[in-house]
Amino acid sequence: MKSILFVLALAACGGSKAAAPGGGGAPVPPASQCDLTARHMTDAIFKWKEPPPTSQDNVFSVLRAHCNDDKWTQDAMDCFQKVTDEQSSAPCAEKLTKDQLEKVMGDMYKKFDEKKQGMPANAPGGGAPDAEGADPCEGGE
Repeated sequence: MKSILFVLALAACGGSKAAAPGGGGAPVPPASQCDLTARHMTDAIFKWKEPPPTSQDNVFSVLRAHCNDDKWTQDAMDCFQKVTDEQSSAPCAEKLTKDQLEKVMGDMYKKFDEKKQGMPANAPGGGAPDAEGADPCEGGE
C-alpha cells in the first residue's frame, strides 16, 4: 500500500501566459495539466517523512511522462494536485488503472538508488512490487 502512496503528490500553479525571462520575447506557454500534476507530486513527495532515494528531477520526469503517455484522467490529475501527504495520495492512486499504476511505479523503482533501498539490480521485469503487501519502509515507519 505504501508504494501506491509514494506515487502521487502534485500542486497546481497558474495557467496564464507570462513574458519570457530576460524581458521581451515570446510569451511562455502555460504548463500542461500533467506538468502541474507532476510538479506538485514531486514537491509533496520530497516533503514526506521518507522521500525516495533519487533526485527530484527523476521523480518529476517519470510522473510527467506517465501522466502524458498513459493518459491519466483529469479526475486523477485533479486529485494528485491536492495531495499534501502520503495518506492523502491513496485515493488518487485508486483513480489510476492497475496498468497505469504498475507502469509509473515500475519506472520509479528503476530510478531509485538500489544500494539505499536494498533492492536487487535485476528485479524481475523492473516492475513495481506487488501493491498488496509491499512495504517500501520494510516495517520501519
